[in-house]
Amino acid sequence: MKNTSTVEVKNSGAAGTMTAMISEAMRREFGEWMSANEDPVWRPVIELTKFNNAYMAKALLPGVSAEDIEVMVSPDFMLVKGEINSGQPGARKIFRPVKFPQPIDPKRVRAEIHNGVFSMRAEIAAASKVVDFMPKAA
Repeated sequence: MKNTSTVEVKNSGAAGTMTAMISEAMRREFGEWMSANEDPVWRPVIELTKFNNAYMAKALLPGVSAEDIEVMVSPDFMLVKGEINSGQPGARKIFRPVKFPQPIDPKRVRAEIHNGVFSMRAEIAAASKVVDFMPKAA
């Protein structure tokens, strides 16, 4: 697979820390967007599906390499961000947060880009063991 590149995934075990980082990045991007004449931010559509005990995310990112993007995850969120043609006229930022319906294990996330298709797999966090029981009548 010569066109496949692994994307580094940065994780934070603390959901609050990652949520704060994503919120700050969104505030910064929104401020830049409000002052721009055109929208310099590309927010690609990310398809999120559940398969067995994991979430799978896919997005079409033509012309984007693994070095162009950064993937950050927490138990509740994923943030894909980066810049295409950095430092050149017409450079565009990529910015796409995704909220997971259920918490994931940030240490068990894998991402790659193959022929312009971004793929990510995140294992759903193990649920605490719940014991079902029926109360007995007195």
